[in-house]
Amino acid sequence: MLLSSAFLVAAAAFCFSPAVAHPHNKTSCSSPSEASFCLCDSDADVIGNDFAQLISNYSDAFAELVIADDYTDQSDSANTLIDNGGTSPIPLGNLTFATKAAFLAGQGSQPNVPFKILNLWHTCDTVIIRWVATPGPQEVQGFDAILVQPSTNGFQPYQLKTVYGEFNSGAWLADLGHPDSILCLTLIIMSLEAQHTAATSTSPQEWKDTGVRVIPSDSLDHNTAQTPGMDRAAAINFARVGAQKLWAGTVTIHPDAKTGAHHHGHLESVIYVLKGKARMRWGEKLEFVAEAGPGDFIYVPPWVPHQEINASADEKLECVLMRSDSEAVAVNLDIEPVEKPESVKWVDPTHPN
Repeated sequence: MLLSSAFLVAAAAFCFSPAVAHPHNKTSCSSPSEASFCLCDSDADVIGNDFAQLISNYSDAFAELVIADDYTDQSDSANTLIDNGGTSPIPLGNLTFATKAAFLAGQGSQPNVPFKILNLWHTCDTVIIRWVATPGPQEVQGFDAILVQPSTNGFQPYQLKTVYGEFNSGAWLADLGHPDSILCLTLIIMSLEAQHTAATSTSPQEWKDTGVRVIPSDSLDHNTAQTPGMDRAAAINFARVGAQKLWAGTVTIHPDAKTGAHHHGHLESVIYVLKGKARMRWGEKLEFVAEAGPGDFIYVPPWVPHQEINASADEKLECVLMRSDSEAVAVNLDIEPVEKPESVKWVDPTHPN
C-alpha cells in the first residue's frame, strides 16, 4: 500500500513532537531470582542499551544471548516498511516477528543503523525508550516498550521478551527512497526549518545557561551505577549538563581493595590514573593482568569482563573515568578468577618498534 500525503504529514508531526515523560517506577528494585522481580535503574539501562545494539551493531551471537526464546515483536510502523511496495498488505496489529528465529532472520538481514536513546523510563518489568535513528538523511524518532523476563542463560540478569514499538515510518520510507515520502517530507521540513529560524535565536541568557559548565569537585553526584569495592561519582552526564555522547566522573578504590567483576555493556571506557597504583584484571576468568600508575591511561572495550584493584596497601587509588555515552551502565558478574593471571605488556600498534 502506498502512503498517502495525509499519513506522511501525521507521521512527520509525530516525529517533531516533544516527548511526554512517563512516571518513574517508585517500587524498590529486586533480584531477578526472586519470585516477583522488579527492575533496578541500572538493569533498565542495560536493557535499553541491549535493544540499541540490536539495531546499531547487530550480531546473531549477541541476539541469541539477550533475546528470550519465546520473543515476539509488534510494530505497525515496521509492517509499513515491510509492505512499502503494497504487494501484500499486512493488517494493523499483526506481529512483525512472531518468533525469536524470525527476528534473527529479519534483523540479521538489515544494515546497521545509527541509533541513540533520548529518554528511558521503566516499571518493574517494562523499559520504555524514546529514540532517534538515522537510516539516511532524515532523522527518525520513535518509542518502544520492552517487556523483560529473568535471563535463562546468565549472560545478564534479564532478557527481552516482548517489544511493542512505533516510529515515523514516513521518514524512514523517505530514507529508503520512496518518492511520495521524499517530496512530502522535504516540503514539511523546509517549512519547519523556516519557522524555527524565524522564531528562535540564541540570547545572551541562553549562552549563559546552556554554554560552558564548570562542575566543582565538591559537587559530584554519587547517585550513579556502582560496583562493590569502588566509589563512582558523576561529574558530566545527561541529567546534570545535558551531555549526549559521554559520561565523566571520578573513581576511588580504598587501599588494598578491589572491585567485583563487571562489564559496561556496549560502552567504551577510559580511565586516567591520578594517584596510586591500579591493577586491572580482565577476561572470562580474569586471566589477564596489567598495572598502571599516575599519568597512565587505561582503555576498557565494550562487554569486556574486568576488575579494578588497588595494588597499594596504604594509598587510595584515585582516577578520572570517561565513558562513550551519557548513561552509566555497570553489569556486575559472578566470576571465579584464575589463581595466577598472565601479565600483559602494552605494545603500541602504531609504533611497534
